[in-house]
Amino acid sequence: MIKDPKILIIDDEHVIRIGCKQALQPAGFAVDFAENAIIGFAKLSESNYDLVLIDIMMPQIRGTSLIESIRKFDPTIIIIAITGYATPELMAEVIQKGAFDYLAKPFTPDELRQAVKKGLEKRATLVKNKTHAQAV
Repeated sequence: MIKDPKILIIDDEHVIRIGCKQALQPAGFAVDFAENAIIGFAKLSESNYDLVLIDIMMPQIRGTSLIESIRKFDPTIIIIAITGYATPELMAEVIQKGAFDYLAKPFTPDELRQAVKKGLEKRATLVKNKTHAQAV
């Protein structure tokens, strides 16, 4: 597992941002948030995050476009899409664009923590493999 994991929540709904923070902070995660994709990507550029929760349906920039930008910026950041429009087609697109997983709104705090835990385990493996590859 990642030591002192940092999570960024990018969602235009204030209630979702606060609810995710309240579910994750007591579990030991450092949580930051952004109310749109532009602010979210700026925060990603300024700080190191291990995992990002991204709302797919946001104004200005759609979450799927943000997923692609994050993948180009740092392919080891774990992305979990969150959406109230979890159609099979949209979820297939989200995974194809590079999301690790997705959660359909509404989700429970336990579902969120479980998805984040699995994502951080994957991040630890990616970082370990990247470090090993650079050392060789």
